[in-house]
Amino acid sequence: MGIESFAEKVKENVKRKLGKDCDVTVRKVGKNNGGSCTGLCVTEDGASLSPLIYIDSHNEIYKK
Repeated sequence: MGIESFAEKVKENVKRKLGKDCDVTVRKVGKNNGGSCTGLCVTEDGASLSPLIYIDSHNEIYKK
């Protein structure tokens, strides 16, 4: 399973668990070394901060 489809699956599961008060988006983040990482950004209604959780390593574990 590619990282894009894995990210969408995880996003839908997280959205279902958190409910309607949170928005979950997939973000591709460029890194200083020229690479990129894929993460989930979880935004709660009215919050000024949002965590970005990188999921690339989780996809590698899932593949095994």
